[in-house]
Amino acid sequence: MEESEWPQQTSKIQVPKSWQEKTVRDVIGLFVTAYNKKSVDRQIDLDEVHFANSEGGKLYSNDIVGSVLEDRADYYIKFGKHERPAVVKAKI
Repeated sequence: MEESEWPQQTSKIQVPKSWQEKTVRDVIGLFVTAYNKKSVDRQIDLDEVHFANSEGGKLYSNDIVGSVLEDRADYYIKFGKHERPAVVKAKI
């Protein structure tokens, strides 16, 4: 699905405290799963989206919920993969 074809839809959820150690991708998955169940003709690929905050700042999908998501804040699902690159430790 192209970004221009994306639906304009608002959903609100409260992320349970037990999800503090899960990834942002897991939270996005809640929205994507619910949307895809209702819209079988226009599926969203979880691996091709990310969250952005109300100022447009991207959140890494592989970041931990408790470290980056704020309580009662607005986040938007945006087109495009956005993951924090893996850190490779150099051997000394």
